[in-house]
Amino acid sequence: MTDSLSYSPEEISKLLKISKGTVYELIKRGELPSYRVGKKIRISPTDLEAYTRTSQSSMKISSSNMRVSVEKLILENQGLIVCGQDIVLDVLTRHLEKKNPMLRCLRSYVGSIDGLLSLYRGTANVTATHLWDGETEEYNIPYVRRLLPGQRAV
Repeated sequence: MTDSLSYSPEEISKLLKISKGTVYELIKRGELPSYRVGKKIRISPTDLEAYTRTSQSSMKISSSNMRVSVEKLILENQGLIVCGQDIVLDVLTRHLEKKNPMLRCLRSYVGSIDGLLSLYRGTANVTATHLWDGETEEYNIPYVRRLLPGQRAV
């Protein structure tokens, strides 16, 4: 098998313009299929194409998709788990419950990092963050990229 028939995680990171760590995280989660050749991890072009197709379709988020998601939670009798310490989240949950009386919003008053970790674990639906990254001199985005690799966030 030659290198032209498969990609290394480093090559994938360059192609997708993401960090090598994010590629390994996607592989670990099973979102990007891979296989081993000796001690090397390889990704087939077909698996890369399938991953990018899936990612592109899941990134098309609109307010109508959000409405469908909330309606699905209501129909399934599930609550919306909202994490964070920002008061705007209390306003949001009251508004959602007023508009959708069957929806039950559950609040978790945790900090920004714990909120992002809850999203990663799948134990929360929404979180607010207020995290300053001194290295990049920007809020939130570096943390979201590190803690939620490959996931779409708004």
